[in-house]
Amino acid sequence: MAGMEEREQARGGAHDRRHGPAAAPTWRAAGFSLLRLSALQRLGIVAVALILLWSGVRWALS
Repeated sequence: MAGMEEREQARGGAHDRRHGPAAAPTWRAAGFSLLRLSALQRLGIVAVALILLWSGVRWALS
């Protein structure tokens, strides 16, 4: 039976097994997320989206 390293190499990539401070992940700034907004900010976004939607409907029907 093939070992784990042989199976990983057969799949096309070897797993990097480094440990310690050199292998620590680099942190980057988080992107935009609706979950991090306050409830008031989320309601504001919904209000703007509804205004745009209804404006488009009124324009299409006129």
